[in-house]
Amino acid sequence: MAVARKWQDVYSNAVDPGWAPTKMGGRGAPDDLQKGHEIQVWLAGSNDVQMQELFLSWCKVITGVSFPG
Repeated sequence: MAVARKWQDVYSNAVDPGWAPTKMGGRGAPDDLQKGHEIQVWLAGSNDVQMQELFLSWCKVITGVSFPG
């Protein structure tokens, strides 16, 4: 939602189930596999601008790339 808000002419989506106890994540992963979908639903539909801006600022810190606007 944050990227879609900043770049309205660009179709965007992303999915990240978190660190879940799967074959790839390992048995010690702390996230709840049964609740993983709840996070995805919230991320896909949330209009929490403050959280979106925090996310975008961390993206800039990690990658050095900022979003327009």
